[in-house]
Amino acid sequence: MAITNPNEGVYEHSEFAGLRNVVPAERLGLEDLVVATNVDIDDSLEISLRPGFSAPVVSGDIRSLFVGTGMCLASRNGTDLIRVFPDFTFDTLRTDLIPLRDISYAVLGNYVGWSNGLQTGVVQAGEARTWGLATPMAQGNAASMGGTLRAGRYQYAVTFIRNDGQQSGTPRAEGFEVTEGGMALTDLPVSYDPSVFAKLVWATDTNSETLYHAGTIPNAQTTFNLVAPVKQTVVLSTQFFGPPPAGQIVRAFNGRSLVASGSVLFYSEPLAYELFDLRKNYPFAGDITLVEPMNDGVYLSTSDALFWLSGSIPEKWEFNDALSYGAILGTTDYCTADMIFDGKGNGPVAVFTTTQGICVARDGGQITNITQDRFTIPSAAKGAGMIRRHKGTVQYVAALRD
Repeated sequence: MAITNPNEGVYEHSEFAGLRNVVPAERLGLEDLVVATNVDIDDSLEISLRPGFSAPVVSGDIRSLFVGTGMCLASRNGTDLIRVFPDFTFDTLRTDLIPLRDISYAVLGNYVGWSNGLQTGVVQAGEARTWGLATPMAQGNAASMGGTLRAGRYQYAVTFIRNDGQQSGTPRAEGFEVTEGGMALTDLPVSYDPSVFAKLVWATDTNSETLYHAGTIPNAQTTFNLVAPVKQTVVLSTQFFGPPPAGQIVRAFNGRSLVASGSVLFYSEPLAYELFDLRKNYPFAGDITLVEPMNDGVYLSTSDALFWLSGSIPEKWEFNDALSYGAILGTTDYCTADMIFDGKGNGPVAVFTTTQGICVARDGGQITNITQDRFTIPSAAKGAGMIRRHKGTVQYVAALRD
């Protein structure tokens, strides 16, 4: 609001609505700003200088910061994955990251999964490990030997098992015609993952398709003899599954892992964050720039459009067009609805920057663009966003690259 004193020709500006660039400067109102550098506008529409800051600790080139499950993670100097402690000391978890790749993280149960688009991993209890287990490249070879098996065709396969009980997937089983009552397996695959301590051997009954647990052997052992019918109790449940693909975005949703890899969205098996059937996916017309789960669905965006995938089961998602423009990669943060809508509403909301403004997304596919009538967002390939409270005012802060 501007107060005019006609006797002195003075204008007093006491309220400011913020930046506005959607109309020419000569059409701006007295409450609009063309430039606002290092200032805050609070809920009373008053303006104040923004205080500066200094880094308490400088320890290399830090990027891709994440906080969750009681841990702070980051990339350091382009190649190191580190865990940062409250006193700003850190542990180095990995030193083999492909340089200068942004990392996406997701809380998966009691650990954190991550990917930088080319690599994947997990941080659990402060230690780094693989996210899922690589599947065997082959199933080995078979030859006849003595035993009590009935003559006929058998199939066999191998899976790896990690020290925490996680089992790998396995590709197509191998077949063998038993003529002498037994089957000698040789050249069985060995996992090079140091967390794998054993492998499980699976086999069918005569002329059958169902694979049952036939035995457990050390990871380094490459032979196994099947000389008696398998007990038909434990069925192989991970065939054709594998670890997650690398992607630019990873998220968790309703007991599933979600990975956006280029233009394709993959999802894990139910309650199995580390097992993916890569045949199950949703391709899109362009690279995916946003995947944000809500209670009753998931928002997904490319650079050109944003969609609402309604439903709690990925196999049964209903696709709904939400916006005719897309989100900018990396700019999302979460808060509760009352923080954005003047104390009204509840439940989580996702706040992110799009090519047409800053948007607030709620359950049910409800999206509000809160800036499009005032400010045009510069074009950017990616960025970062965060919600903070400052002097009683809720702020969404976004930084756009380039």
